[in-house]
Amino acid sequence: MNNGDVFCILATGSRHHEDAGLIGESLYEVIAGTGARNIVIRHGACPGGADQIFQEFCESEAAWFDREGRSLIVDPVPADWDFCGPDCPPRRHRVRKKPGDVFHPGVLDDYCPGAGPRRNLAMVEKLPRPDVAVGFPLGRSSGTENCLRAAKAAGIPVRRFTTRARRGGDAA
Repeated sequence: MNNGDVFCILATGSRHHEDAGLIGESLYEVIAGTGARNIVIRHGACPGGADQIFQEFCESEAAWFDREGRSLIVDPVPADWDFCGPDCPPRRHRVRKKPGDVFHPGVLDDYCPGAGPRRNLAMVEKLPRPDVAVGFPLGRSSGTENCLRAAKAAGIPVRRFTTRARRGGDAA
C-alpha cells in the first residue's frame, strides 16, 4: 500500500478552490490512515486555488509533524507553460494570455495548453510513486480530472472530495 516509511499523496484541485477547511480535513483524513512516518504531498504549484492551499497546509503543519517525530514534505511540480512538447500539434496551438493571467506563469505572452497535462503525467510518474491521488474539483475542473484519470490509469487509487461530500471522499 505504501513505499515503506514514505506515503506519497498526489494532490490536485481547481485553481479556483477556496475551501481550505475541506482540503485540510481531507488531507488529515488520508494521512491518518497511513501510519507512515514521512508524508509527501505532491501538487501542481499553480498560483492560487487548491495548489496554494496544499502548499500552505504543508507549511503550517510541518512543525506539528516534526514534534510528532514525523515529516511532512511538500513536493511542488510546476508546469512549464512556455514550453511546447513533442506531443504538441505542428500547427499553431498556443493560447494568448489574458491580461492579469496568474495561472499560466512564464515569460512569454502566450502559453502551451499541453503544459498542464504534461505536468500532471509527470506528477503521476515521479518517484516516490504516489500511493493515492486526492482530487478537489469544482465544476468542470478539466485539469483536476485529467490528473485523476492519469493516476487511475497508472493504478493509483483515486479519491475525490467535494463540498457536498465533506467527509470520506468518494473513491473513483
